[in-house]
Amino acid sequence: MRFQLRARGIEPSPTRSVSIVERRLHSAVGRLTDKVRRVVVQLTDVNGPRGGRDVRCTIRARLTTGGELVVQELHDSPFSAAAGASDRMARGLARRIERLHQRWRGRA
Repeated sequence: MRFQLRARGIEPSPTRSVSIVERRLHSAVGRLTDKVRRVVVQLTDVNGPRGGRDVRCTIRARLTTGGELVVQELHDSPFSAAAGASDRMARGLARRIERLHQRWRGRA
């Protein structure tokens, strides 16, 4: 699984942010990492300096079976947004993989 982190309007410390977000994503996805070809995490400051719930984390996962799964989370801090989006990605991947298995078994 290839991992890429992009930040717009947020100045994360490069090594710390990447390692924390990547660890969180790996722990959330866990056993499904072999089903994912590439993951792009984008952190965006929506409101700029106005404050509030303004950090959006968008995770795009390209699957080895084809297709793409996209989740978004909006929160106060980049790490909270990434944690929430990672959890949603894990649930979404599990659902997608289960649907594919059912289709392959002929129980659509």
